[in-house]
Amino acid sequence: PGAVRLVDQNTGIDFSIPVSARIAVQAATLSIRITSSLALNPQTSVLSVLFNGTTLGQVRLNANTPTSTIRVPVPPNLITPGFNKLT
Repeated sequence: PGAVRLVDQNTGIDFSIPVSARIAVQAATLSIRITSSLALNPQTSVLSVLFNGTTLGQVRLNANTPTSTIRVPVPPNLITPGFNKLT
């Protein structure tokens, strides 16, 4: 969907990821590109990644490294046929 702007601790976004019942997912990895604000507080700034309500990982955001890419493995047992929720 392009860039997503998260401005405070209450900001989040959900994505629906469709998976066909005809596919047996054996492995999946999310690649997320992050651009952090230079004004963020590194003591309290964390990005959490959830898949179908399960926390897959958290990364502390760093104003000194404003651009980075994280890779988050998704356990196949969390991926279900139909629409899966990435938060």
